[in-house]
This record gives sequence, structure tokens and C-alpha cells, in this order.
Amino acid sequence: MNILYIHQYFKTPQDGGCVRSYHLAKGLVEKGHQVTMITTQNAENDITKEIEGITVHYLAIPYDNSFSFLKRMIAFIRFFIKAIRKSNSFKDVDYAYVMTTPLSTGMVALWLKRFKNIPYIFEIGDLWPEVPIKMGVLKNPLIKFFSKWLEKTSYKNADKIVALSPEIKDHIEQIVPTKPVFVIPNFCDNQLFEPNYVESTSKLRVLYCGTVGLANHLEYLVEVAKICEKQSLPLEFTVVGAGARFEEISNLSKSLKNFQVLGFRNQHELKNLIAEHDAFYISFQNIRVLHSGSPNKFFDGLASGKLIISNLDGWTREVIESSNCGFYYNPDKPSEFVDKIKPYLKSSEMLLQAQKHSRNIAEKLFDKNKMIELQNDILTGATQKNLFELPQ
Repeated sequence: MNILYIHQYFKTPQDGGCVRSYHLAKGLVEKGHQVTMITTQNAENDITKEIEGITVHYLAIPYDNSFSFLKRMIAFIRFFIKAIRKSNSFKDVDYAYVMTTPLSTGMVALWLKRFKNIPYIFEIGDLWPEVPIKMGVLKNPLIKFFSKWLEKTSYKNADKIVALSPEIKDHIEQIVPTKPVFVIPNFCDNQLFEPNYVESTSKLRVLYCGTVGLANHLEYLVEVAKICEKQSLPLEFTVVGAGARFEEISNLSKSLKNFQVLGFRNQHELKNLIAEHDAFYISFQNIRVLHSGSPNKFFDGLASGKLIISNLDGWTREVIESSNCGFYYNPDKPSEFVDKIKPYLKSSEMLLQAQKHSRNIAEKLFDKNKMIELQNDILTGATQKNLFELPQ
């Protein structure tokens, strides 16, 4: 099968960031499919590379998490224009696999179907435009109307839809109840990440790694660290990443002795850093729609065998609590974090058991190879029903 893969932010492990589409596309190549990727890079010229059998066309369109809303919109529009121009050179494409975010990739999918008669599978990673609307970022009534129209139209014209979480699936089915919707969450790279269990340390070390942006609201973690320092609790906090709020979080935590902020690391560099920590912190602003997502670092934490601490009150909370691999706390109540972490400070055995449960769920439910198989089955029509289920 000849597959045209559209992902505006395609990353390899050497690049860092979300490497979901890299592994899925590589898996398709290994299944015997021909895969052509259209993506972007922060550069002056377009280039093409062969990466693990994937032909990757990098379009020169600068983008950064710190961009203003207007500047982001311009980047999205430029990608739509350049992506359809690039796709004109491709022949005999059997399927387009189009990944959001941003939702504007739906315009590429619609163009491919309308003018090149290419059916597409639409993958939904976040609930756009609901996220920017609920966050107060998207306010213009005309843009809101167009975004909602684009969302529904993209769903209606898709051959199949892939959602990254059960909650996203439920949302899509409310809009297009007759459309086949499958769940392929983000996954655990159990070959790259390995558990490094340490039964007793002088301090419990908590790591956040990923985007340091408005949606992540790491001010929650700073508030937690303040209370822990005030109570002289044996905890250390590390934030690793980049984003629009990086400088702000650095400044807010500057006076804390139990808090450090480090710059961006790629996936291989993170591996050693992760091994030095005991717990993974997952954070998003306390807005309900954000809790429906499938944060990729959650799965890195599971694969690495870490205690999982999350402020997301959604489906990932169900996973954490049903598998006993960590805890959820209300981010508006930092003292709740302190109360829930104390048992792990008192019992190294309790910490070790939670870490082992993380690795166990990573292998049983979220293994990368299982998700690659599921994507291949969806593309080839080998499965007509959703096969991913949460543990009971």
C-alpha cells in the first residue's frame, strides 16, 4: 500500500519531542508499505530525507511554541498551501494518513480527497477547536465558526478516524455517530526505556519533561515545591523542556532549593536523565477538555517504571488508579499532592511496587508494537471494530 502521511510536526528520536508518527510510519514500512511523509522544519529551504525507509519531505515553515496566535495561524496556512503543492507530485497514493494537531491539517485531507480522490484516515490528538476556545485563546467568532465547521467536515469526509484517547473517541462519535472511530493512544517504547529500580534513596526525585507551555501550567508544580520545601520534605523537582513559559517557570522557581529547570533534551538524552529520577509528573491546566488528551510523556514514565503523578482528571487517571502505579491530585490543592506523596517517602517498598506496576501496564496495555499492529489493521481493513480497551 502507498501511504501519504501528513504530520506538520514529525520528529525523530534524535530531534526530540513527540515521536509517535515516526514509530507508526516506521512500523508501516516494516509491514511492507511505502510511506511518504510531509512535514515541516525550521529552515530556509525545503529538503527531502530517507529516514528508516520513510521518504520525508521537510517544508521550510518556521514554528515554535512561543509564537503568537496570529503567527501560528500563518504557519498553519503556509503548511496547507505548501503541502498540497508537494502532494501534486505524488501518484498512485492508496491512502492519506493525516495527523492533528493542528486541526488545519484537515484542510489538506479534504483537498486530497476532493481533487486527487485519495481517501484519508484522520488522527485526532487533541480536541481542537475546543481546547483553544476553552483556554480563551480563540475568541474571534468567525474563526470559531470556521474551526467548528472544519472539525465536523473533516470528520464527515474521513474514511476512518483514529482517536488518541477514549474520551476523544466519545467526542467524535457525538459529532459523527455513524463514522468508524478507533482508539490508538500514545504508546510505550519498552525497548528504548528500561526500568531502573532503586529501593532506597535519600530523596524522592520528581521529573517533568516536555513542553513548558501555557496549557501545561507548571506553576502547579512550583506551588507544590514551595510547600515541600517549607515542610523540609525529602523531595527534588526537575523540569526539562522548552516552550513559551520556560523563562517564567525558571523565574518563579529561582528561589527554591529543591527545584531545577533544564533546557530541551532529545529522547536519547532524556533516557539517562529519566533513569536518575523516581517519579514522573504529568501536568495540564485545570480545564476539563485538556484532560481528554494522551500526553506522550505519561507513556515514557510508564515504560521507564516510574511512580506516576498526574493532575489530569480524565482517562489517564483511571489507568493510574486501576493499576496502582501512582496518584492523581487536584492541581488547585497543592497540599493534596503533599498528603499523597508522603506514604511513598515513608516506604521505599511502596514506591518500588508502584514503579513495577507502571512497567507492567506499559508492557501489557501500551506497548509500541501492539499499537503499530493496530494501525496496520485499521489501514488494511483487517479490523472493523475498536480493539483498545482500558483495564477494568
